[in-house]
Amino acid sequence: MIKTAALIAVAGMAFAPAAADNRGGERARIEQVQALAHEMEDATARLRLDARRTRHHFSLREQRALRQLDSLAESARRFHREMERFPRRPGMAGDEFDSLTLAFRQARRTFPWLHPYRPLEIQFGRVERLMDRLGDRYLIVARGGRGYGRGEDDHRYGREHEGRR
Repeated sequence: MIKTAALIAVAGMAFAPAAADNRGGERARIEQVQALAHEMEDATARLRLDARRTRHHFSLREQRALRQLDSLAESARRFHREMERFPRRPGMAGDEFDSLTLAFRQARRTFPWLHPYRPLEIQFGRVERLMDRLGDRYLIVARGGRGYGRGEDDHRYGREHEGRR
């Protein structure tokens, strides 16, 4: 009985560092997603302001594109807020990530309606790359550290990935 208890204790100590490393890795992944969410909030806020400053046509289509950028910036702000609360409220972050994804897709669809201005295109390209990185990393965090295979779970957002859907 004592030998069994001693073996269990020794085995538990052997696996404790692995469990601690796993928690540390999970925390690092969460912090990485939090940093990306912060970067996304900043990038979309700047994109929205610059798009409003460079508006040109004052058409209904341009107005709609600007509203979609407003929605994207607001969704990025809410997702960032929920990621800061993530360990305590993981379900809300998932809802906000879904909203961010939808807002991004709508903004990408209407973005060509804005006046073609190279700095805006560069900024939007940065937002696309951030969405790709967020999609990859957030889904790993949301699934408890497990990655995902490509295919129907492929969460790529940039224009170069449109043909895959």
